[in-house]
Amino acid sequence: MHCSLLARVAGQALLVWIAVCGCEREAPGPQECVPFADAWFRSRRVPNSTRLAAEKAHAELVRHCLTEPYDRELVACVVGGQPQERCRIDYARRVEARRTAP
Repeated sequence: MHCSLLARVAGQALLVWIAVCGCEREAPGPQECVPFADAWFRSRRVPNSTRLAAEKAHAELVRHCLTEPYDRELVACVVGGQPQERCRIDYARRVEARRTAP
């Protein structure tokens, strides 16, 4: 990842963190979302011709992790090296269970 894009992502993450620092954050923060995106894309080899697209996708995943927000279980699952599809399915089940809970 180019340093300028990494700095931009870190800056955006810092702004989000500052915006929410007045309340206790149960969702993953910047210190968790960046390693989450790193782990998510770690297994994907990217040719130089598509490196910029990969960097944009990484930044978008960090942003999405911060703003959706994902739960800490999803982040821990991916960062821990579990199969990404299983992590995603388990997360979707938790979201659906929360949605349908009384």
